Amino acid sequence: MSKSQDTKAKLAQALKNLMLEMPFDKISVTRICDEAQVHRKTFYYHFKDKYDLVNWIYDSEVAKFSLIDAGSQDPEAGLHYIQAICHYLYDNRAFYHKALQIEGQNSFLDHFYSLTRPIVRERLAQLMGNSQIDDFTTDFFTDAIVAALENWLLSKQPMPADEFVHRILSIIHTSAETITALDRKYSDELADLI
Repeated sequence: MSKSQDTKAKLAQALKNLMLEMPFDKISVTRICDEAQVHRKTFYYHFKDKYDLVNWIYDSEVAKFSLIDAGSQDPEAGLHYIQAICHYLYDNRAFYHKALQIEGQNSFLDHFYSLTRPIVRERLAQLMGNSQIDDFTTDFFTDAIVAALENWLLSKQPMPADEFVHRILSIIHTSAETITALDRKYSDELADLI
């Protein structure tokens, strides 16, 4: 690990430790630096603010999952990726329970949404075909999935990750089939009218 990565990892661990003890809004950059035993200037060399650090924690820890079946055209590859992320979130739910409650312009939830949207779009394209995926459909399913993930991780007793993934994918699959069937039906009815 490079010195820069090592410093970021120290700051990340410091923030994780502090978030287990106190609300995020009570944690200052100075406190994070004291916990990590690094200078404040060092923090700002690596991160814009503490929100950026929270997002980096997710990005850096989830990056290893992007290698799962990378480049594969197999729809199952996407499923493995989703399962890996959900297991990671479940295993680190104490941290993400707090991270999801962060409010503000650079909140983790906003960051998570922006990363989840392209994954949802790709999965829908596999299920429904690219021509039927527009921004409205993508946003609809992304909103639903992110809200479900948020509710899942914020619940007192979240169901196991495999059960959560199975339920979400079952709903997406059934919805995609229904939307596709309805689209065909209305297209056929419209063609009959013309």
